[in-house]
Amino acid sequence: SVVTEEKHAEAELQNGNSQEEMMERLRDIGMNIENAIQYSQGDVEFFFQLLQEYINVYELKMNEMESFFQKEDFENYQIQVHALKSSSKLVGVDSLSEMARSMEEATVHREIA
Repeated sequence: SVVTEEKHAEAELQNGNSQEEMMERLRDIGMNIENAIQYSQGDVEFFFQLLQEYINVYELKMNEMESFFQKEDFENYQIQVHALKSSSKLVGVDSLSEMARSMEEATVHREIA
C-alpha cells in the first residue's frame, strides 16, 4: 500500500537519505509531492512533518473506520472517511483521497454494501 511505502521512505530519510531522494521515491510510488508541498505553503520540512504525522495515525484511523463500519455507525464512519480524504490529499496521496471521496459519497447517499 502507499502508506507502507511511505513508512519505508520515512525510514530511509531517517537513515540519512536526502530530502530530494525521498521526494523522488515518494513520486515513484504515486504521491503528488508538488501539490503536497504547495499545501504545506512551500515548506518542505513542514511537509515531512505532516507526512510523519499522517503515517503515525494512519493505522489507528483505519481501525476506527473499520470499527464504525462494522457497527453500522455510519455517521462516525463518514466523519472518519472525510478526514481520510482531506488528510490524504494534504500529503499527496491523491489515489487514497479519491477512494475516500467515493466512500464518503456512498455513505452520504447510504449506498453502502
